[in-house]
Amino acid sequence: MFFDWVNVRSGNYPILATNIFSVPNAGKRTYGALKYYLSEGLRSGVPDILVAIPVHPYHGFFIEMKRQGNKPSPDQLRVLSNLSAAGYRTAVCFSGTEAIDLTEQYLSTLLSKSKAKL
Repeated sequence: MFFDWVNVRSGNYPILATNIFSVPNAGKRTYGALKYYLSEGLRSGVPDILVAIPVHPYHGFFIEMKRQGNKPSPDQLRVLSNLSAAGYRTAVCFSGTEAIDLTEQYLSTLLSKSKAKL
């Protein structure tokens, strides 16, 4: 749902198509695959989505997606806290609608400008 929204909005704001993406950090892996991904920079607790668009006073916006009833792991809470301390906006969202609403709020000053300025 969230990336359907990104795809629709990117028609008017092309920066959204390239600067909002998922971080493929989840999933079960074999030991060999895990070893490879760790050597490539895989880090436990990294949020699911990055909005790589700075909006003052933030450098960008990280979103951790959770299903209703789940909660962030200690590693996820640690990473979110560290990212926040480093100047990023962070959120834990429990639905696509919530992620869309917070992203629209975060990008509100940019989304109100013409696409030529983005």
